[in-house]
Amino acid sequence: MRRVLLISCLMLISSQLLASDGSLGPVLSFVAEPNLAYILLILGLYGLIFELATPGLILPGVLGGICLAFGIYGLAHLPLNPLGLILMFVGIALMIGETFVMFFGLLAILGIITFAAGSLYLINTHPGDLSVAWPIVIVMTALTSAFFILIINMAIRARQKKPITGKEQLIGSIAIVDYDFEKTGTVRLGGEHWNAVSDSPVKKDALVKITALDGLTVTIELIQH
Repeated sequence: MRRVLLISCLMLISSQLLASDGSLGPVLSFVAEPNLAYILLILGLYGLIFELATPGLILPGVLGGICLAFGIYGLAHLPLNPLGLILMFVGIALMIGETFVMFFGLLAILGIITFAAGSLYLINTHPGDLSVAWPIVIVMTALTSAFFILIINMAIRARQKKPITGKEQLIGSIAIVDYDFEKTGTVRLGGEHWNAVSDSPVKKDALVKITALDGLTVTIELIQH
C-alpha cells in the first residue's frame, strides 16, 4: 500500500513538473518567472547560511536547498545575466566579510550596493520585457541587509564580551568540606578535590563558598545557615 501511495505521489509531482509533451508543467512554469525565481534563490541562500551557522537543525538546510534548486531552475529558463549573479554573490561575500574584519561597516555598505546592482541586472531584458521588479529588489535587499547586520552585531558582541576563564568560573562556586580542619584542608567541587585555606574552623560536609584561587589552592568562606 505504501509503495502504491509513493508511486502515486511521484506521478502527481512529475505531472506538475512536466507536461505530457515534455514541456514545463504548471509548477516549473510558475517558477520560471523572474520575481519568483529571484526570491527563491535568496531564500535558498538564507536557509543554507542559517544551517551553516546553526548546524544540526536540518530543516533550514532542507528548505533552503529546495528553494535554491527551484530558484536556479527558474533562472535557467530565463535570459540570465551572469554578471548580475556574480555581483549578487560578491555583495553577499562582502557582507559576510564584514563579520570577520569589522571594517567600520564599509564592506557591509559596499556589499549592499553590489547586491542591489546585481539584483537589478540579474535578468537580460529589453525595455518592456519581464524583469525583477524594483519593489522586490528593494525589499529583498533590505531583508538581506537586516539579516547580515544582525549577524554583524552578534559578532561584535561576541568579540567585546569578556571571556570567562576557569578561574572566574571557580570563584563564587559552592564546595563541600572533606573533613574537619581549622586552617588548611581539602574541599570537593565538581568531583575534584582542592586544597583549601580557611580563616575559621570548618566541619566535615559543611558548605563553603570559594572566594579566591591561588594555583591549586582555594580560599573558602563558611556559608552561614
